[in-house]
Amino acid sequence: MHQILFKSAVVVAFLVGFTGCATYPSPIIQSDKATNFKYQYSVSIPQGWDAYTELPKDLKDQISSEGRKMVSLALVNKKSKGMILVMNNKEYASFDRILERSDSHWQEAANNLKISMEAGAEIGRYESDIKVQNLAATYDNYKSNPQSFKSKPWLEVEADVSFTMGDSTIGYDWFIHPCHKTNSCYTIVLSLSETDKYEANRPALNEVLESLTMHDIANK
Repeated sequence: MHQILFKSAVVVAFLVGFTGCATYPSPIIQSDKATNFKYQYSVSIPQGWDAYTELPKDLKDQISSEGRKMVSLALVNKKSKGMILVMNNKEYASFDRILERSDSHWQEAANNLKISMEAGAEIGRYESDIKVQNLAATYDNYKSNPQSFKSKPWLEVEADVSFTMGDSTIGYDWFIHPCHKTNSCYTIVLSLSETDKYEANRPALNEVLESLTMHDIANK
């Protein structure tokens, strides 16, 4: 069931060239909050959800090493059978250059995501909302307060996927924000639940999305 999620995520994240090999402070996991310094974000941990700074061991064999490296936070609720992943990478391009990309660039990225999902499983309902204007809104928030600002997703996707053993619902919220002064970070929040449990897990997903806060703070 998880394989299409990871396959699609890897395709999405590598639609733009990425690189990076610097050293950053270790992530901090508290009872109700996770903070990541490499990708410069913090997010709430919903009550009842277990948090991991990498994929749990029983899931690692299902994806490539490239996909595993992209997971900076995994939230799992065994009772509700829900999973929320925060997947990231960093591009050595200033956010000004991100804003220069055409609408067709973003449309192509969204189309490629759908194509990658359709190649991996049978897709039923597929809802996609492209919000290119949110990139400029994110930049405005950043300029107002680089040490704590909200990033707005440029792409939101929700899809029902049919598997032999049952149906699942997958959600993508893709954020791009300035980070480390001269770079751009990609933060993709992915949710996966059995379709009949997706609504029960939605409040936790909403809490994660609403609490997601970026911070462009120089490393000490």
